[in-house]
Amino acid sequence: MRLPACSTFKVPLAVMAYDSGILKDENLPVFKWDGQKRMIDAWNQNQTPTMWMRESAVWVSQEITPKLGIKKIEQYLKDFNYGNHDMSGGLKYAWLTPAPFIADSMGNTLKVSALEQVSFLEKLWQGELKASSQSQILTQKIMAQDVSPRGYTLVGKTGSGFSDSHHDLRLGWYVGHLEKGDREYIVVVNFSDKQKVPAGTFAGREAKEMAINLLSEKKLW
Repeated sequence: MRLPACSTFKVPLAVMAYDSGILKDENLPVFKWDGQKRMIDAWNQNQTPTMWMRESAVWVSQEITPKLGIKKIEQYLKDFNYGNHDMSGGLKYAWLTPAPFIADSMGNTLKVSALEQVSFLEKLWQGELKASSQSQILTQKIMAQDVSPRGYTLVGKTGSGFSDSHHDLRLGWYVGHLEKGDREYIVVVNFSDKQKVPAGTFAGREAKEMAINLLSEKKLW
């Protein structure tokens, strides 16, 4: 089943942006904050590519996508076999769901399944996407990294959204790559709330916690 990509879209977007020369390395370019106060404090400052990915600053994505254009993004998505390739929801909103921390986020036309996320990440870590090898390496470098008590390294991206217009039912993603020595795994978790839960926890963070709990059960964390 395909669900809105939410901020997991930042992973293929980073590959596109590096491949097209919009992003240069882990620290350049620096995206200048426009002074607009947003609900998430970490977004209210200049952003490097690493900060953009790890703080999940949506406004940076919304600066990158117009530089690529819809046709180019959709072609990349087709080349990557990423979801339904549908950016008709707009350059600034197609991957987003309605959310209190995002203005005008009614696009949510870009949808992807868990299996498609797995396939995409496998190709990314094997350097097999239709993009430069450097763009794939740099994308991996800017993703958030955690090291487990057993010495596994987890590199990944969260995604948070809602499946209803009232922001009551959360939609969460975690997509990533787990490695220790010669052992490698692709990790993808998503969930949708069936009933309203107390406000406060971003769905992406909860999806990551679910992933780590599942890995712990398998003694992979």
